[in-house]
Amino acid sequence: MDRNRDKNFLLCLHDLNVKNFGDISLKIKKIADVAGCSFSLAVVPSTEEVEDNLKAEFKSVLKDLQTSGFELLLHGTEHKADLSLCRSAFGKIALKLTNNEAEFAGLLEKESLALLAKSLQFWNDLGFENSECFVPPAWYGNPFLKSQVLSRMKRYEARSYVFSKKASGVKSVFSPALSFAGIPRWVEKIAIAYARFVLSQPLGIPRLVFHPVDFEVLGEENILELVRNACSKRCIVKYASL
Repeated sequence: MDRNRDKNFLLCLHDLNVKNFGDISLKIKKIADVAGCSFSLAVVPSTEEVEDNLKAEFKSVLKDLQTSGFELLLHGTEHKADLSLCRSAFGKIALKLTNNEAEFAGLLEKESLALLAKSLQFWNDLGFENSECFVPPAWYGNPFLKSQVLSRMKRYEARSYVFSKKASGVKSVFSPALSFAGIPRWVEKIAIAYARFVLSQPLGIPRLVFHPVDFEVLGEENILELVRNACSKRCIVKYASL
């Protein structure tokens, strides 16, 4: 009997965008080859201030990835905060912790809704109607964002849970994020060991999350080895199954 049959995990590469998709495409293929299947990609939808031919190429690559079985998730709006917007004290701290990437952090209700609407418009402009899940940059949101998302989409991802809209109400799945973005080099081995430990435990559906910068910080071999290790303990599932 396969002990791993009932133990699942989510594998996701974040921050795929119109400026980096050319460099990341090969990395996506290498991860998929090691995993033995397609996985989830969190896409930043903004294509503002880029040339039309680059936009068209980005849209084509995303369509090809989706056709190949990759699951595309909506990842914020521009992944960079508008510093002119009013924010709570928590939001201001989140911006400092994320180099101003947590664009939804601490926003008021009206501003949060307007930014989400902009994100969805960008997503539609890429040629997509729906996304399986909305992933706020760095998992920082505000008190209004989850309900705003779930009134328009199927799923919302927080740092430790994925929330899914069901006929019976909102279902929450314990899904701790195993991420390496922004960690100092001296923490690298500890973070890898922690990820392996969590993936070896029977609870929840952990998320093994990589970012483009991880290929510089962790290195490609460490990333691929983590994927191999995870696949030896659990089976990859998609957000659509939650």
